[in-house]
Amino acid sequence: MGWLQVPQEHLQWLHVPVEWLQKGSTVPTVTEDTNRAKDVETAPTSILSKRHPTSSASENSDTSTPATFTISKSAKSRGRPKVRKQQKVSGKKERMTRGKEKATKLVQGTLVPVPSLNNLVKLLDRDYRYIDIKSSTQSLSERSVPQSKKAIAGIFTSEESENDIRYIFPQWFVTKAQSAIQQFRKAVPVDCGEDGVGVRVPRFGIYQLRDINAMDRWHRALKCITDVEDTVVWAVNTSNKRLSLPDELLDGVSDDIGMREQKIKTLLLRGGPRTPFGTLSSLSLLTLRGNKWQDDACMAQGLVLLQKENTKVGIIDPIFHRFRDREDKLRVIRSGTPFDSANELVLMGLHVDNNHWCGIVFDFRPETRSVTVFDPLQATNTNYYGMCDDLLKDLFGELRANMRLKKKTKPRQPDGANCGVMVLLFFECYIRGISMPTSQAPQCCALCGCAIY
Repeated sequence: MGWLQVPQEHLQWLHVPVEWLQKGSTVPTVTEDTNRAKDVETAPTSILSKRHPTSSASENSDTSTPATFTISKSAKSRGRPKVRKQQKVSGKKERMTRGKEKATKLVQGTLVPVPSLNNLVKLLDRDYRYIDIKSSTQSLSERSVPQSKKAIAGIFTSEESENDIRYIFPQWFVTKAQSAIQQFRKAVPVDCGEDGVGVRVPRFGIYQLRDINAMDRWHRALKCITDVEDTVVWAVNTSNKRLSLPDELLDGVSDDIGMREQKIKTLLLRGGPRTPFGTLSSLSLLTLRGNKWQDDACMAQGLVLLQKENTKVGIIDPIFHRFRDREDKLRVIRSGTPFDSANELVLMGLHVDNNHWCGIVFDFRPETRSVTVFDPLQATNTNYYGMCDDLLKDLFGELRANMRLKKKTKPRQPDGANCGVMVLLFFECYIRGISMPTSQAPQCCALCGCAIY
């Protein structure tokens, strides 16, 4: 058997006295019982040539005194931390499962981002629903600000402004900051742009105009969430049998409370459906509750739904009443081609005196050719019927002269807020050829409100 030839640099690494590895020498081996150590021949080259870590029991002792050492063949003792060593199998499996789920979400892009103002803006730039922004808006907290806190407008760079904002100023302070920036921009002879102007808030930092506007959007989104929740509470607690409705209208409201709630929570709070009148905001449908007044968009949504569910029905955009010039009004009226020859009925919601909805139906069927006007209020001290007739003569002079005028006098709205809902009810009953319900009940907008939801 040949003797082991070990290079000098290997001898330094092994921490083995050189005289032990000279020809004819043997290496003492340590076993569990140190008193039973025996000499063995030098190990083969294939084993000692591997760079196994060693530890000497007497590195500082005299080299002439025999000493023991250990050559380790495994690195297991230096591996897992003590916490992982003591972890049970079930805990390990749970940890690995969570890691896999997190990795999957990262790959799919569904992991919730870090709550910040920038991430919120990205969400609000898209069309969103209640269920999309509920948790995101709540992830940012409103930071209290003293009433005496100043907002000093000026020109600031992005580098000196706050970047990672994870809180929101109160609405009153956001309005104060916007007003200060607006006055500053008017005083400066050049246009600073949104990226160059902002406010300095002492002991808080510098905030760009886009960040202040983002905080304002947060407050508006929070109001939308509150409106949705108020509407849900109202809808699920309102009886849909307060009116003695005909059988033809019993399908207008669902008895399933869960379905009502789900419909309301899935409404688009930003954006809306495309209609003959353009894109209408679905947010306006939240006015179909309590004593809220219905606006133009809400009335238009109801008209679009009636046209969608019935054939040969034309509709007029109710926003036309906002224009002062007669030609502008006629242009809006003609935009949806409501008086197409194929239409037998044309529906027009008229906002009289800028505070009350009346309904007008043009009926071109030979047997019932007429113009029917419905005033839901029918108060003795008002002249809404006369105002409607004056507008018809002004905008539809020749058509009005060739058609018989009829007044619908029943029923009356039970309060001072639901004239818009009563007008939509009048339209639907007229289209279906059924009589309107005569029994009165407060807050009867449960009829149309949930039907549109």
